[in-house]
Amino acid sequence: MNHKHAYMADCLAYDIEYNAELEYLDFLQKSKNDLKNPEEEILISARLEVGWSLILAGVLAEVVGTQLGVPIIKQMGDFCIGSGIGYLMDEHLVNGAGEKK
Repeated sequence: MNHKHAYMADCLAYDIEYNAELEYLDFLQKSKNDLKNPEEEILISARLEVGWSLILAGVLAEVVGTQLGVPIIKQMGDFCIGSGIGYLMDEHLVNGAGEKK
């Protein structure tokens, strides 16, 4: 079933007046992630996201722990930074091994 048939079926099912402009905009929005042009979409692994988030949270905890003078928060910041670096190293090793093959 192509896009136009699916849009017309939705119009009939939900009793919506057919509008060619909306149908075209809907088509553009749904075809944005075209498999033929993968350079348009950048996929980021979860390890990278978690790693950078942990590093950012760790730096924030370090600053807060230092400013407030609470050593447990500073230790938590050290742990978060170390864990984030571990995630990033793991992602580098996995991607590096995949690219060499």
